[in-house]
Amino acid sequence: MNLITFSTLLLSFTTKYCFSSTLELGENFSELRKGGGYWLIKFYAPWCGYCRQLSPLWDEIGEALSKTNINVGRIDCSQNSKIVKEFGIHGFPTIKFITSDNDYTFHGERNKDEIIQFATRISGPPVQIISSAKYLSYVKSLNDICFVYVGDLKGDLWDIFYNISRKLQPYANFYAINEILTKEVETITTVPTVFVYKENRALFFLGDPTKFKDVTRLNSSLSKWMNEERFKTFQKVTYGNLPELIQLNKYILLLVVDEKNINENMSRVISKVENLARHKKVKYKNFVFGWIGTPELGNSITSMNLQLPYLFVLNSTNYEYHIPDADCMEMTSDDMEMFIDEVNNQLLPSYGGYGIAACLYRAYFDTKTSAIELWREKPLLSSIMLAAPLLYIIFICYSLCFALVDTEEGDEEEEFDDEDEEYEEEVENTHLKND
Repeated sequence: MNLITFSTLLLSFTTKYCFSSTLELGENFSELRKGGGYWLIKFYAPWCGYCRQLSPLWDEIGEALSKTNINVGRIDCSQNSKIVKEFGIHGFPTIKFITSDNDYTFHGERNKDEIIQFATRISGPPVQIISSAKYLSYVKSLNDICFVYVGDLKGDLWDIFYNISRKLQPYANFYAINEILTKEVETITTVPTVFVYKENRALFFLGDPTKFKDVTRLNSSLSKWMNEERFKTFQKVTYGNLPELIQLNKYILLLVVDEKNINENMSRVISKVENLARHKKVKYKNFVFGWIGTPELGNSITSMNLQLPYLFVLNSTNYEYHIPDADCMEMTSDDMEMFIDEVNNQLLPSYGGYGIAACLYRAYFDTKTSAIELWREKPLLSSIMLAAPLLYIIFICYSLCFALVDTEEGDEEEEFDDEDEEYEEEVENTHLKND
């Protein structure tokens, strides 16, 4: 056992059984990581409000995972710049599951269950083998969304399924089962096959995989299908998973509400949009339906302060968005369908996008919003952060002004020196003439 491995084990043992279940790590983490093991790390900054909100929950997660092979820790990014650079941390808090040779960023909702599931999922094999029909029923009840391969563990479909599972392991659970056991629970007509168990029903991969003569085409089709189906029909959209949804290159219909203050009117609108998503999924294949529970995210996308509830469609290919003519609280289900059709047929004006003006305004809006939020939470710190650059600018201007004044005085002195020399020459010439 080398020194690094021994120190890792000693640190884990001391922390888990003598002190807190959460490790406070620093620059030494790079060396600890080389010793192997699984690490669930929160990268934070002391001044970040979201980090402080996550702190008590993080201690609970550490306690919940204290008897597993997963080490839970946190790193103060304001004190460990090398670590920030090593792991490419750009925002706070950032949660990563880290092994000796890889790291995975958490993009889900920051609650205890989702974070623990994320960590335990990656610490296990990409595909878990189901050994009984009873266990398949248990798996279906345990997971909101899970993918199941049916058939022998060989062939093109199995190889492709396994490779895709490795890539999507941070986001969903993947299983494999043989044909006989599956027939006790599900009706299947083709083997091998793949289905996703989602929202209390099984959805099979369309087409007969055995008839795909081109392996590349099978890989592309299955990968696209699994990447789309890993999201719920009416997905909660957060800062973490929005980039993943954008990569689908579809229209994203979004309903913005405040999940902490949902009233009767909001509930009614949510039900309408959710029913539309479930019943019209086949009709609107190029749409993703979701809802945002934090108004700040909706404000950031549209670069304006929204009146809730608010409905709009985001075009993920160009970041432009479309809004209906009517208030969403007054819209019927038919009105919402008409709005989607108008977006689909490009009949409505678009706003935002990736243009220079839109990007500059979005940056200005986000900066202003962040500054106001920081001022509300930490007025003293925000005053210092605002005053420091202003004082620096004043100092630079002051220094430049005095440098200019000194230069002008120097020029004047040189002029006076030249005049004195000319006067002395005139006097000397006069004396010579007199002589």
